[in-house]
Amino acid sequence: MKKILLAVICIIGFQSLSIAQEVVEYYSSSTSNDTVKRVKPNFYAAFGAAFIGDYKISDKLKSAGVPEMTEVIPEFAFGVNIMLQQWAFDVEATAGYSDEKNSLNRIRTATGGIKLRGHYIPFKTKSFFVSGGADISFISTQADIFRRGNQIDLNDLDPSTHTGHISLRNDMLFAGPSVAVGLFQDKSFPLRFNLGYEWGLTNGKWDSDFADVRNNVKENGLGRAYARITIGL
Repeated sequence: MKKILLAVICIIGFQSLSIAQEVVEYYSSSTSNDTVKRVKPNFYAAFGAAFIGDYKISDKLKSAGVPEMTEVIPEFAFGVNIMLQQWAFDVEATAGYSDEKNSLNRIRTATGGIKLRGHYIPFKTKSFFVSGGADISFISTQADIFRRGNQIDLNDLDPSTHTGHISLRNDMLFAGPSVAVGLFQDKSFPLRFNLGYEWGLTNGKWDSDFADVRNNVKENGLGRAYARITIGL
């Protein structure tokens, strides 16, 4: 089911870019009898952070003496944007990482996903714009929990004799509103500030690639906000 959801998001993303290109061609050809102008996609890199609500698994981590998953995770994104007169479309890949530890245990969290964004632009000048709309995202979270100071004996590689590492994975579909402010749009490296909030739409159960998970918890309804600065490439 999760693979199907990710495939659907990818298809929608490519279709959105294709439709945007067709809209540009149609609009341009209808205003010019001689040529059909094409708006080229603009690539960008983005840096910022995601602010995540309380994971339901945090209570289990706390009771086990493991650091809780961080509520603020640095994020990086790379994407492509198409800007029309009153509409903007983004497709981007995102990644984040955090490392929390105490004297005994450690938890490393890595996130990766794909985000689609569609915005209406109510105000726009040559160098500035304001836009608002909605995002839909598929985000996979990998949590590795392990005992600090573990040792591996290469003369004893029997998995049953090595403990202290738990690997968990969570895949979720998110959606929510977002806004953006663009600056220096007429310069070589235009800037854009993005703010958004998303809610988890799927059940968000924790899985593992290495073991069956019992006494599971569902992260559905998990909220996450994000703030980023985007630099055009």
